[in-house]
Amino acid sequence: IVKMVKQETNNAVNAKIDFGDFDLSLIKSFPNFHFTIEDVSVIGIDEFEGKQLAAIKELNLVVDLMSVIKGETIQVKRINVIEPYIETKVLANGKANWDLAKESETVEVEDSSLEEGASSFKMDLNRVSIEKGRIIYDDVTMPIHMDIANLDIDLTGDLTASVTNIDAHGSVAAFNLTFDGVQYMKNVKVLLDVVMEMDIDQFKFTFKDNEIWANKLPL
Repeated sequence: IVKMVKQETNNAVNAKIDFGDFDLSLIKSFPNFHFTIEDVSVIGIDEFEGKQLAAIKELNLVVDLMSVIKGETIQVKRINVIEPYIETKVLANGKANWDLAKESETVEVEDSSLEEGASSFKMDLNRVSIEKGRIIYDDVTMPIHMDIANLDIDLTGDLTASVTNIDAHGSVAAFNLTFDGVQYMKNVKVLLDVVMEMDIDQFKFTFKDNEIWANKLPL
């Protein structure tokens, strides 16, 4: 099964994906499923051959047992990501290394009954936490380079809704930002306690009651 999952995953994306040991338990988070997968890696191909997009030491998911049995809405109560390393890049031609999906042939559906019988499955996610994360964003088209080291953050809210309020609490040990050759931030320590409204359809983010500290500067 593991071999098949790895093969089918790699067939679906323009990257090399691998993972190590995994565990499924009903004891760790009873009465919920607790799924753990270790040593997840995503390596680029083509223009990004050999370049690492992501490496995750451990990925934990807590899933509501009854939602799995009913099958219509899978309630993922929590996703916990431990020591993720994510390095995103945009080349001069606009190609981004996170654009992994392979193009698929479109098939026109003439029988409307097929649409009526479409699955009602959807995921309900309400908490995501990241521990000791490192995120790098390098975009030569801007040009901008951002490096976030030792990110610890906890996000709560309906993370699958198109418009939702998200509570974010966390810290960054060292934030570095360079734009157009000028370094605006260097090893800045960031603390945040934020309530933010996200409108995914319009890609609009509205900060509400929030407190952000950059070193000793409150914003």
